[in-house]
Amino acid sequence: MSKVKIQGNASGTGVLTVTAPNTSTDRTITLPDSTDTLAVNSDVTNKLPLAGGTLTGNLNIGSYTANSNADNLVIQEAGDFTGITLAADNDQGSNIYFADPEDNNVGGITYNHSSNYMNFRVNGAEKLRIQSGGGISFNGDTAAANALNDYEEGTWTPQVKIDGSTTGITHDAQGGTYTKIGNTVILHAVLSLSSKGTETGAVTFANFPFTVENWTSTSSLDGGSICFGFYSGTNDISRLGGIAVGGTSTANLYRQTSDQSQLNDTMWETKIAHGFSTRWTLIYQTTA
Repeated sequence: MSKVKIQGNASGTGVLTVTAPNTSTDRTITLPDSTDTLAVNSDVTNKLPLAGGTLTGNLNIGSYTANSNADNLVIQEAGDFTGITLAADNDQGSNIYFADPEDNNVGGITYNHSSNYMNFRVNGAEKLRIQSGGGISFNGDTAAANALNDYEEGTWTPQVKIDGSTTGITHDAQGGTYTKIGNTVILHAVLSLSSKGTETGAVTFANFPFTVENWTSTSSLDGGSICFGFYSGTNDISRLGGIAVGGTSTANLYRQTSDQSQLNDTMWETKIAHGFSTRWTLIYQTTA
């Protein structure tokens, strides 16, 4: 029969106390059939730490042998590649693998420390990447210029200006919403005047939530045409249009009279009444 031996240290004076639990049920401690040493404090290489020590190396649950180049926690079904691997790889960064980490990382999440990005993979292919210099990119695209860097929704207050001024103009309805996706802004507006004031000059819409990008050198009219769903309180107009102005937060208005073939005449204040009212949508590119 095996024997149990408790041996003191000849140079020590401390007392080793083994305390039984407060229970009426027998308890059994079974030692492994091998020689080993319980880890204490920092002496925890390949052993579970005690008293606040740190485990180094790999901890495997299952039969898979983890990558020796990284510190890993592997939870795996024995005899299969199904499982989860948490790895701090010296070369790639921090990783969470779902399934076999050697089979092209068929599913997982990786944070790359050297390049500062996080990606998500499905069936071996990158589907989404979050990068510090760009935003979110998809399907393996790593270019920062192609990353989605912003999405925003909100409200804004549209204005009618005459010769760049709101002096004397009274709005009795001003409502607007916007959606910004990357550098593209979609505006919706409701505007109605009870008085157009006494200013003279060109009529514009103003107070956009984001500045229009001046992306073409051929003109300051940088696209973003207005689509009118409704307008009233105008005269000598067969059609009304508008185009966003680069470098500003405004759009110029243009009219077409019944005898013209082009929508290119500036909309002057003489062509709107005090009760001018409109609803419209504008899509434009912004600098932000």
